Amino acid sequence: MKISYFCKLLLKLRNSVIVHCFDCMIWHLNTYAPEVNNNFAFLILNLIAKYECMINAISTDYKSVLKFNTKGAELLDWSDDGIVISARKHGESSLIVNLLTRNYGRHSGLVRGGASRRNRGLYQPGNQVRAHWRARLEDHLGTYQCELTKAVAADLLESRIKLSALSSICAISDVALPEREPHQPLYDAFIILIDSFVDDSLWPTIYVKWELGLLQELGFGLDFSSCAATGQTENLAFVSPKSGKAVSVNAAVPYKDVLLILPTFLTQSGQTGTPEDIHQA
Repeated sequence: MKISYFCKLLLKLRNSVIVHCFDCMIWHLNTYAPEVNNNFAFLILNLIAKYECMINAISTDYKSVLKFNTKGAELLDWSDDGIVISARKHGESSLIVNLLTRNYGRHSGLVRGGASRRNRGLYQPGNQVRAHWRARLEDHLGTYQCELTKAVAADLLESRIKLSALSSICAISDVALPEREPHQPLYDAFIILIDSFVDDSLWPTIYVKWELGLLQELGFGLDFSSCAATGQTENLAFVSPKSGKAVSVNAAVPYKDVLLILPTFLTQSGQTGTPEDIHQA
C-alpha cells in the first residue's frame, strides 16, 4: 500500500514539474527578447524531457516492485488439510479457530459466522477439515474457510473415554506446539490415532506413543535404546526422570524409589499395552 502511494506521488510530481516548467517558459517568453526566447524554450523542453524520463523510470521500478509484492501475496493464500484443536468465540458470531495442519503446523484464523447454528458443529475439537487461509500480511491472524471432511467428535459421543482422549490430545497440541511451525510426523500420527479409535485394544497404545512423539518433536525425546548407567540393551525396566533414558533392572536397584516404570510395549515394536501398562505409562 505504501509503494502504491509512492507511485501516485511520483506521477503527481511529474505532472507538477511539467506544469511548472511550462509556466516558467511562458513567463520568460513574455519577459525577454525574442532571440532569447527560442534558446530558453529549447532548454526548458530538454529539461522537461529529462525530468519525465527520470521520474518515469523510477515510477516503473516501483510499479514493478508493487507488482512483485502483489504476486508474492500468493504465499499468504494457502489450502491444507487440518484438525480442529480449539475454537473460541469472537464477537457475535465469529470464531478464532486453531488448526493442526499438515504443512503449516498449528495455525490460527478467524472464521466469520463460525459460531452460527449452521456451522457450530463443524468446529468441534478433533474434526478433520479442508482449510483455506487468507491474509494480507504474514503476521496477520487471517481468515479461514473450512469444509468438513470427517466428523470425528460426533462419532465418539457414545464413548466417554475416547472422547476424553480426543479432547486431551487436542488440548495438549493447542498448548504445547509452537504456532506456524510444521510438524508433519505429529499430524500424521494424530490421523493414525483418530483412525485407531475403532479398535479398543489398539488406540491406547497409539495414544501413549503419540505423546512420546510430541516430546520428540519439541526436543525432549526419551531414549529407550540402552541403559543410561551400563549401556546394555536388555532388561530395561525403568526410566530416569533426570536424563530421560532407560535404566536396566540391575542398575536401578539403588534408585528404584525415584525411577519411573518403563512398560514393555514401549521397548518392543508391534506389542500393544495392557490397561495396567497404559496406566503406568
